[in-house]
Amino acid sequence: MTDMTKNLSYYESLPYTVVVRRDEEGDFVAKIQELPGCVAHGENEAVAIEQLRSMQKLWLEDALSAGD
Repeated sequence: MTDMTKNLSYYESLPYTVVVRRDEEGDFVAKIQELPGCVAHGENEAVAIEQLRSMQKLWLEDALSAGD
């Protein structure tokens, strides 16, 4: 297991604040408050949160690659 994988697993396991709201078009928007710009959309709350988990992983991988 590489250092990045260990770090990714660690950061993925942290407790994050997830906020879900409806936008003007009626879609659901989910975001993680602690990760600026980590946002996903879906036709319902469950889909928005599922998409958010994918975005979270990409966000964390990007941050770790950049040394943040």
